Amino acid sequence: MEVEVRRVQSAGYVTVTVSLPRNWVRETGIKPGDKVSIVTEDDGSLRLSPGLLERKKEVFNCVVDADKSPDPDLLAKVVAGLYITGQERITVKSRRPLSEEQARRLRGVAGRMIGVGVVEETPASFSLQSFLDPTKYPVHQLIRRIYSITSAMLNGVIRALSEGEKVYAEQAAKMEDEADKIYWLVARQLLLATKDRGIAGKIGIDSPLHVLGNRVVAKVLEEIGDRLQAVAFGTIEVLRTSGSDKGSLSEVAAFAQRVRALYDRTIAAFSTLNIGVASEVIRDALGFESEEAELTRRALTGAHARICDACLSGAKKGPPKDLIAVEVASAADLRGLIWNLIQIARHCKTIAEITINRGLESPTGIYSLERLDDA
Repeated sequence: MEVEVRRVQSAGYVTVTVSLPRNWVRETGIKPGDKVSIVTEDDGSLRLSPGLLERKKEVFNCVVDADKSPDPDLLAKVVAGLYITGQERITVKSRRPLSEEQARRLRGVAGRMIGVGVVEETPASFSLQSFLDPTKYPVHQLIRRIYSITSAMLNGVIRALSEGEKVYAEQAAKMEDEADKIYWLVARQLLLATKDRGIAGKIGIDSPLHVLGNRVVAKVLEEIGDRLQAVAFGTIEVLRTSGSDKGSLSEVAAFAQRVRALYDRTIAAFSTLNIGVASEVIRDALGFESEEAELTRRALTGAHARICDACLSGAKKGPPKDLIAVEVASAADLRGLIWNLIQIARHCKTIAEITINRGLESPTGIYSLERLDDA
């Protein structure tokens, strides 16, 4: 950041003036007689902007050419990306009728945008309008909401594994879409904060430094939702087969409970910027990673033992082929559960690292700043 020092000049009995930097005047096009807006920031500094801050906001209709992106998946991603970048009005147009799949995907992506409605739909066009007031959605509350959803997903999976009831895993799998919706809104809010410091303050972004960290945390939470959905689907498959014994399921459930405790401590540390707890999270997450191989080995050993028992009981005939298939599938599903739970522990480590960095932005009890004499 370039710093210029200007001398305050007297312009009367009570008025003082400061000249404006020449480069800034040239870049903004300010001329004598033009008006500027001055805002006093919370830290006592002044923010100078050309023109009047109350000037009417320009609104644009962002038109997407569907003929240039005919792939329904790409078209949906383009519309979602425009929503995240802060577009208020998005219209998809085509010179010919949109395909049934294009229209279906557009309706689907519109349903995942908070505060957005379909205002017009014709055979060859699809228009969305945002009715969202960004100041009503503080970022920290949205991040907390993603955590609440994913925590409920993890609880559902643990209950399904502990009680052997796949209905709880099925409920958990359905919750991931809501986490995605809120993540998109967080990303939109953070990008708006970089464009408008007025909005930034109202949604809890006190420093531009926090935009990147909050985006990473929100993305990590969204990834945790993806991992938990995979765990939920894997749990459904494990419970659907008869290969896994209750001992294996109980062991995975106990491991998931430990992951939940780590996750809870991670978010508690982030919310309070407790760098001590964050450091413990990093240490414990590394410990989880070291357990992955042993947990996988025990899951495979259990399947192998049951196949061997079937071999002994079946004598020369050997185990039924369908038993081998079931045991192999169950072992693979258990391996998938363990792997995804380990990924959640690694995500906790990422959030903890951000917590420590943010907690050290200003002097705390752990360190102080001492002014050095000029050389």
